[in-house]
Amino acid sequence: MNKIKRITKASDCYDLHIMWSIHNKCNYHCSYCPEDLNSGDWQWLNLAKLKTFIDRIEEHYVQKLGFKNIIFSFTGGEPTLWRDFKPFIKYIEQKNFRCGLTTNGSVSTHFWKNTAEAFDYICLSFHPESADIDRFLATYKFLHDTPNIILPTVRVMMHPKKELWDKSLKLINQLKKFENWSYECVHILDDYGNNSHKIKYADPEQDTFINNNSLVKQTLNEQLFKIPKNDFYYNVQDSQGEKYPLNANQLINTEQAKFKGWKCAIGLEQLFVHYTGVVRNSGCDSSKKLGSILYPEQIRFPSSAVTCQAKSCLCPTDIRITKVAPEQKMPYSLKDPEENITAIGSSTYSPFSFRCLLTISGKTFKELPIQDYISKFNQYIQFICQQKNISAESICTYIYIPDDANFDDQEKLFSQLRKIQTFKCLNTHFSNINETLHKLLFESFDFINSDIKSVYELTSAAKLLSHYSNPTFNRLRLNLFHSEGSEARFYQILTFLLKTSSYFEFDFSNIPQESLLYKFIDKNESALLNSFGANNSEYYLRVNRKNDFAFNEMICYDSHQFSSFKAENYKHEVFNFKDWYCELGNSFQFIDFDGQIFTSFCGQKKALGSLINFEDIIFPSGDFCHQNTCINPLDQMIPKKRRSEDLL
Repeated sequence: MNKIKRITKASDCYDLHIMWSIHNKCNYHCSYCPEDLNSGDWQWLNLAKLKTFIDRIEEHYVQKLGFKNIIFSFTGGEPTLWRDFKPFIKYIEQKNFRCGLTTNGSVSTHFWKNTAEAFDYICLSFHPESADIDRFLATYKFLHDTPNIILPTVRVMMHPKKELWDKSLKLINQLKKFENWSYECVHILDDYGNNSHKIKYADPEQDTFINNNSLVKQTLNEQLFKIPKNDFYYNVQDSQGEKYPLNANQLINTEQAKFKGWKCAIGLEQLFVHYTGVVRNSGCDSSKKLGSILYPEQIRFPSSAVTCQAKSCLCPTDIRITKVAPEQKMPYSLKDPEENITAIGSSTYSPFSFRCLLTISGKTFKELPIQDYISKFNQYIQFICQQKNISAESICTYIYIPDDANFDDQEKLFSQLRKIQTFKCLNTHFSNINETLHKLLFESFDFINSDIKSVYELTSAAKLLSHYSNPTFNRLRLNLFHSEGSEARFYQILTFLLKTSSYFEFDFSNIPQESLLYKFIDKNESALLNSFGANNSEYYLRVNRKNDFAFNEMICYDSHQFSSFKAENYKHEVFNFKDWYCELGNSFQFIDFDGQIFTSFCGQKKALGSLINFEDIIFPSGDFCHQNTCINPLDQMIPKKRRSEDLL
């Protein structure tokens, strides 16, 4: 077998399959069934919350992702014991979703009236230890004789005990008296669901019979029953381009189920809901919890494929998900967010291929001396270059030194920072009491002859502006506080910046509304913006009056790329990128003071690894933004794409 390159849906496959163990109550207690599936120790579900969950599925997968064919597969326990199961099925049907059901068939035929048509498959499990043959056959007859519903498949549990074995054979013989029938004989499993394996049958003919009757079907009158429009089939494509039906167990047995580094549509094409209410993106132990149906409003559904981190995939259900090798593209049928979104220019600064924010504090050098730590960071930069196939010149490193930074040897620190190959931006946060350290820092760098062209200064000491009287600085961020504020002082700063910097930002978050400066800005904002744009430079005015980053008015990014888009579409919500596709971890990474590497600075950040041991880090392709507002300026600079209108 050639090496596989992709696994994709067949043409009529469902867009999303939600597998749901809806509760753990059962009227049978089979000897081979695990106790947690029939103990009944979990309370009945809340129908209102489940309806909200279905609404969330519709909102995310249908309205946002454009999915059309969604199916819910219900197991238990015995699902039909829940008294609200029938109205719940009807609610799902109203959404144009489909259902599948595995049941022991003990429920009365009244349940199936006006309900059976909602199912694309019905699996009747016959358990000889508990089932009544006559009642089971009455259910089968009702479903068989009712037009325009699916022909049920009967799963016959073949117990090795003679009396139970004979009972199962009797049922099979009775089924064959119908015009249409479909059944499969099933081996009994020991330790079901946990390292499960087939029990040994003393009579070898029993094994042979089960194997020869794994799926037997007769349909003499196909017009009587419904045939679903969709199915669960997937295809495999190998390195030679040959395509053939997926056999998940074969991939496992031949050790080809190794997808580390592949893009996988886990959580997009399949979801798993446990009877406890937990919603996960897969059925295996390594799955990710997305939330709970007990709190349906808080569930965070994925919107993009993920990069697989597992060494091997041993779950056939998870193998049956679209996934492609790193050099391949996700198929269009997935509506892959990376390929079906329109790019909007969103970079504030000159275009870099990659940005790193490196935090330095006195706690940074506990594991490694400073010279070794900086050497390790430079090695990581080379690793980035190899992974991204870019040059070091296209990488920008921001050095962030917080206000509480204390160093035993400050001069040694600054001399080592100069050895960082990609150091292009300094980001400090010094208060007045650290002015000496601030001055020493600036004296340590030859800004005119170095590549450092931009400085972020978050400070309450406006007098430190003298440090920026260097014409090579072309970007500046300055926080202003009320203690510094007057109209004259504001104009003094503005005049200085217009002469020395082509990009600048003001943050007025600490200015009370009753202050003179606030009223001055509020009254003269239009004139100020005109002044900012007079020299045709990049400009950025940030007015944050509530101190909660609920931005009221902005001119953002640059006048060529983003201002017109802002005016027409976002008005006062320029930094609301919720549901945009953001290259988190792919073009920007945040390295904390302890060397931990994250995909971003915001609350959505994910840990990638450590600077000390970075060799196994896999760069993600990105993710959809879940934040209502993008607060951090460096996160704002991460390339983002907005969905095409046809996917909204």
